[in-house]
Amino acid sequence: MGIVTLTIFLFALFGLVFGSFGNVLILRLEKRESLLGRSRCMSCKRSLGFLDLVPVLSYAFLGGRCRRCGAQISVQYPIVEILSGTVFVLAAALYPSNVFLAVLTAFLLYCLLLSSVEDVLYQKLPDMFVAGIAIAALVMTLLSGNILSSLSALCVTLVWFGGQWILSNGRATGTGDIFLSSALALWLGLRGTIAMLFLSYMVGAVITLLLLGLGVISMKQKRIAFGPFLAIGALLAFLGVGQEFFEIFLS
Repeated sequence: MGIVTLTIFLFALFGLVFGSFGNVLILRLEKRESLLGRSRCMSCKRSLGFLDLVPVLSYAFLGGRCRRCGAQISVQYPIVEILSGTVFVLAAALYPSNVFLAVLTAFLLYCLLLSSVEDVLYQKLPDMFVAGIAIAALVMTLLSGNILSSLSALCVTLVWFGGQWILSNGRATGTGDIFLSSALALWLGLRGTIAMLFLSYMVGAVITLLLLGLGVISMKQKRIAFGPFLAIGALLAFLGVGQEFFEIFLS
């Protein structure tokens, strides 16, 4: 096994484990519970053993049910674990020769994933996750030396989302979207941030229309979580999607 393959394999394992921990974070932060203590079934309240906590595999082998009481376990758990493993693998694949940068990227994408899940489930973007994104983004900006581009991008997001918040008295967008987009701007720089904004609204429009068509949401929906759309737009922009268009447009 080559060093690159081994690195990706290890990142995948860590990603799955962190995904499992992320599910605990999301649940306990919402319930304002301590992060300490053993995991337990939400139905029978019994503590879970090692065989109940193996990422993805436990859910599959147990048929998505508690081993003791038979209660249904949310599909959120394996989905978050798989997505976490995926972003860790992506980070390792993008930076196979720079483990430090791969770890920073994996941590940023992990926090972005948890922010998105929290926003979908509870319409919240916890400061803990957004701060994690901002810290990782700031470190990467300092390492790359693209400080001016990142500061320019930060101004763009503050004006765009901050302006919406002021003009609508907080109805058009939330403060969480302002903080999240600002943290992502530090990471992506100016061109990446412009691409992120464009892609976020495009993805948001497509997914919203799809959900309306399927009857998952209705026109009476007061708020649709925008955090996941920002996350998808940011990831696509980071991978270079959309930036070529703006290079032509701005040239």
